[in-house]
Amino acid sequence: MKTIPMNIRSRNEWLNVRALGVVLIILCMEVGLRAATIKKKNGEVVEGKINGLVVQKSEVKKVTENGTTKYTVNYDLTNGADIKSIGEEGVVRKGNGFLFLTASQETPIDDVDALEAGLEATPQKGLLFGWGAMKGGGGVSRVGGRMEMARDSSAYPVIGEFRTEGGRPQLLPFLVVKTAKGEVQVPVAEIIDFHRKAGEPRER
Repeated sequence: MKTIPMNIRSRNEWLNVRALGVVLIILCMEVGLRAATIKKKNGEVVEGKINGLVVQKSEVKKVTENGTTKYTVNYDLTNGADIKSIGEEGVVRKGNGFLFLTASQETPIDDVDALEAGLEATPQKGLLFGWGAMKGGGGVSRVGGRMEMARDSSAYPVIGEFRTEGGRPQLLPFLVVKTAKGEVQVPVAEIIDFHRKAGEPRER
């Protein structure tokens, strides 16, 4: 049986190590491309991958007509992987997907109730719109899909991360971020205030 010369064997080992190094570099580049930055009120910037569904909420509108009061609120939902940054200018996205919910009822709206109903209101095939009923008696309209270009930023305040655990929907008051040092929680109360109002254009 022939033996492989040491110089050839060493060369193959070197090529294997080099190939592994290239793979690791590519993986690091992919992690970097997915990373988002979150600026906190104390000036700290958290960088990493946001895993969950980030929820932003408009101001609640309360209108009374003919003795009937109606509460209305909008929610803007974004997958953490589609977020580029959260800072003074709001939530800046790098994707073109969008999902809006509008909840309305005659009593104050519970966020979890509205989000659960809205996410379950899956539109029929070929349609962007859906509607769901809330436990509180109101309804939620849903519109979602993809735009032709990346979405602009949104200045609605971030109120938390929505997830379902053990069949129970929850709105967590923090964002879970996977950083280079491990997983951390960023309380929404510590996120820096947005400098512009919802609906105002972002400076480019």
